[in-house]
Amino acid sequence: MSSKKSTSMISKIPGFRTGTPWKMGLAAAFYVFILFYAYLLTTSSSNESPQEADITNNEQSIPVTASVQEQPTEPVRTLGITTDEFKSSFNALATLEIGDLTIDEFAVTEGRAQDVVRFSFRDLYEIMGTVNKDDNTLRNISIIGPGGDELVTYIEVLIGATDSSIEGEGIALILDELGLRGTNFDLSSMKTEYVYNEHKYIISGTKVLGLTFTIQHRFDR
Repeated sequence: MSSKKSTSMISKIPGFRTGTPWKMGLAAAFYVFILFYAYLLTTSSSNESPQEADITNNEQSIPVTASVQEQPTEPVRTLGITTDEFKSSFNALATLEIGDLTIDEFAVTEGRAQDVVRFSFRDLYEIMGTVNKDDNTLRNISIIGPGGDELVTYIEVLIGATDSSIEGEGIALILDELGLRGTNFDLSSMKTEYVYNEHKYIISGTKVLGLTFTIQHRFDR
């Protein structure tokens, strides 16, 4: 009785209704494949841990934003005057102290962030400065030439042209501190820089080969 009932139930399943052996075998293989595939899906979903699921969900739901902290940039320290202001001041002082020296125009070598200006005179001397492109202010100014009293006179004018508040006593103090007014000139045993007000005065070279006298902001690097 039971065997007949089981046989009647199987005969109702698609693929087994015909009773043909090869069709029944093909249907059996198909159903086994379906069951095996369902098993694989079940085990793969159960193997995912809750922690991994949370991480996956968080990655999908929470946008990742990288926090980039901008490094503060130090301001460029300058002498606080433009090339035109320096030229005007230098020419006015040179007329008083020297008489026949005037800066007409600077020769300009352009750079990406800064330009270099040059003015040669007397075949032996050159004034050279670095200029910021942003505001056309002088970052530093130098005079180059053979050591001697004539160069010291030009240095005095250069100091006065870059610092309108400085007096004659201040200029004399700078020259004395750097040893430029002494007769016993020895760069190896003298100061090579001196700070007065907000400016730093730097000297390099030798009295025989020539000197470079530079003025820049005291905190400029």
